[in-house]
Amino acid sequence: MAKHYGVLTFDNRGPIKTWERMTATQRHNARSEPLPHCDPAAPGPVYIIGSPDLVSDTKAALCEHGIDPAGIRKNGVIAYEVIMTASHAYFTQGDEAEHTSRLWQWVARAYLAAKKIWGSSRIVQMVLHLDEFTPHLHVVLLPLVQKVFGRRQSDGPRWTLNGREIAGPGQYQRAHNEYAAEIEPLGLFRGEQKSGRKYRPYADVVAEVETKMREAATAATAGQKAQQEAALKEQARAAQWAEQSERAERERAALDEREKALGKRLLRAELHERSLKMRETKAAAVEMEARRKASEADRLLTEARQMQARVTDQLRAIADIRSRADGLVALLDQVESERLTQTQAAALTASRGISTAIGNAGLGEDTVLLEQMAAHRAKRER
Repeated sequence: MAKHYGVLTFDNRGPIKTWERMTATQRHNARSEPLPHCDPAAPGPVYIIGSPDLVSDTKAALCEHGIDPAGIRKNGVIAYEVIMTASHAYFTQGDEAEHTSRLWQWVARAYLAAKKIWGSSRIVQMVLHLDEFTPHLHVVLLPLVQKVFGRRQSDGPRWTLNGREIAGPGQYQRAHNEYAAEIEPLGLFRGEQKSGRKYRPYADVVAEVETKMREAATAATAGQKAQQEAALKEQARAAQWAEQSERAERERAALDEREKALGKRLLRAELHERSLKMRETKAAAVEMEARRKASEADRLLTEARQMQARVTDQLRAIADIRSRADGLVALLDQVESERLTQTQAAALTASRGISTAIGNAGLGEDTVLLEQMAAHRAKRER
């Protein structure tokens, strides 16, 4: 027949050192919030000691012992939480009536054991939970101790909090031994000392199972995702290969077109080069003709300049001749003028003589003679 064991363990989070942690413990023990590993159809918490308001009960207990809850030093221990239970199989033997009998016999023995181990004044709450895999008790303990303070010995013993009273050296083993001794009549045994095995709350087991299930689901999902990614990668590679092939074909066609275009460009370049050579030849001929014409123009310009110089000299000579001729003409005009004056004077004298002679001759108004004389005179004047 399999042996059944009594289990006693301290909360693996360590002692309660803040009122925030105490409030969280209150919510958990009172089931103020639904928990995924708890059966909502099971009976609610059963308070053997204390009430659902753990924080108020704790502060009231501290005040009863003369300790100010607000004066507890920072990081100082306020309380410990202990879980008392037994092997799951112990509670499930027999029919329903035996289940109930075994449960409450164990609760009574655990209650007595807690009072013997820690004392009634230190237990601020003892609550029974039946909504998890195995029934268990949560026991909240105040590490109360009386002592005489050295500086105030006259005040006598005073209550204070000292975690060593609950979790000091040897206290853990003592609690196990006394709990085992109390429940031994129920057929429950103490576990092997220093075995290294620790009690694991059902919530932790459930959490671990859920974690493993999540990990398995995650692994399965990851496997499916990996397969999908592999398929997608293969499709992507095929698409990439097809795209690369198509791109290579396009590039080959483009290269052929470029080669054709290049051939046309080379042909045009060759024709252009020939045209340039012809133009260069023509340009060279034009340049030579231009140089020849420039040379001829220079020669003609030189000759024109020489001719211009000769013409200038000739013009100067002509001007000099003209100046001299003008002087000569002026002189001749002067001479002619003087000569005409003399001639006119002589003609006048002659005319006067003729007139006298005519008068003396008695010709009177003979117009014919007068006209002859006038014509002769005019001729002489010319």
